[in-house]
Amino acid sequence: LCEGLSDIGIKGEDQVHVFSLLAAILHLGNIAFESSEELRGGCIIKNDTIPSLEKAAELLGLNPQELFLGLTTRLMQPTRSG
Repeated sequence: LCEGLSDIGIKGEDQVHVFSLLAAILHLGNIAFESSEELRGGCIIKNDTIPSLEKAAELLGLNPQELFLGLTTRLMQPTRSG
């Protein structure tokens, strides 16, 4: 795989970034959600999948708490007119 990436011009450090992004996506896929009536349409992350969230945040260079909030909180933003 590394050789193939090198052949198409993706070298060294860029390959590490590609692999980190792929690993983060795989960890995000391991996260399990549950609905939460307390959060009015929001959800929570099951405790046993928190390590996957933390690892994904680390690989993406994000704060785990901010990733948690981004994945579990609904945010309504006003639309712009015309």
